[in-house]
Amino acid sequence: AEATARVFERKEAQPGESSYTFIESAEERQQQIRSLTLKDAVMSAVLGAFPVPGIAIATDLAVVALQVNLVRDVAAMWGKEIDRKSAKGLLAGFGVGTGARIAVNNVLKIIPGWGSLVGATTSFASTYAVGVVMHKHFSGAARPEDLAKEFEAAQKEGKETYVKVKDEVAEKERETKASIERVNIDLKEGKIAQDEFEDRVSRL
Repeated sequence: AEATARVFERKEAQPGESSYTFIESAEERQQQIRSLTLKDAVMSAVLGAFPVPGIAIATDLAVVALQVNLVRDVAAMWGKEIDRKSAKGLLAGFGVGTGARIAVNNVLKIIPGWGSLVGATTSFASTYAVGVVMHKHFSGAARPEDLAKEFEAAQKEGKETYVKVKDEVAEKERETKASIERVNIDLKEGKIAQDEFEDRVSRL
């Protein structure tokens, strides 16, 4: 809970400048948002599957950071600017990034194999749902009071999508596992802070 609070209570005004800008074509914008959503969801699955309970809290927090940045980037593609506080407020509104969710994921990782599978699935589904719901939100297709219900439905879709892209997740895990482990060691030994950990992981 304390670690999660540090993520959600940071004082910076922006979650970093987005590399995306307004996309005028509705079809191209939708394609780009879907592509980015799947990319971030795959990386979230890799981080969510990290098998060491306790230490893996850092990777679960990195999933939250990815989701904050996804909100920022989807907004940018809609021609809107959003600061970290607003992005976190939207996520918190439907329960993303809560200490309880992260704690449950870490407890489940005590169970070899199965716990990591649950962590991968739930992390993928929640990030996928963030992209889907934020696209609807910024398009005006979803009312603020309906976001929680939209998120729940999108998570179910995300779990179904995860089954279809498991091979892609496995390939990404093979590519990044050694790098994540090295960065995790640096974090554990105090060589880097959580912010830098999240930044380095997000670039994998």
